[in-house]
Amino acid sequence: MTGVHSKIRHNTRFLSWFKDCVGAIDGTYIEGEVPKAMQQAYRNRKGRTSQNILCACDFDMRFTFVAAGWEGTAHDSKVLENALVEPTSQFPFPSHEIFKLHP
Repeated sequence: MTGVHSKIRHNTRFLSWFKDCVGAIDGTYIEGEVPKAMQQAYRNRKGRTSQNILCACDFDMRFTFVAAGWEGTAHDSKVLENALVEPTSQFPFPSHEIFKLHP
């Protein structure tokens, strides 16, 4: 995708904040049961066993990336860092067109 998405371009309330954005990322914890031997690593800060999952979506609310399976103790920044540097993750980097300076 190149240029500003139409949902942003035609919305004066959000244009100044999001005109160069290509989507959004966020992490979330999904509760689940894990084998007793692994429970400590998957226990999140609230004391529940969970996975830390990183998701990215575009402005059409379509998932463009999901990294699942991280321990509940894993920090969001570690999950994101791994997604960015691990070649097998296939993180959807924005095209270089988006980063050109605007006149």
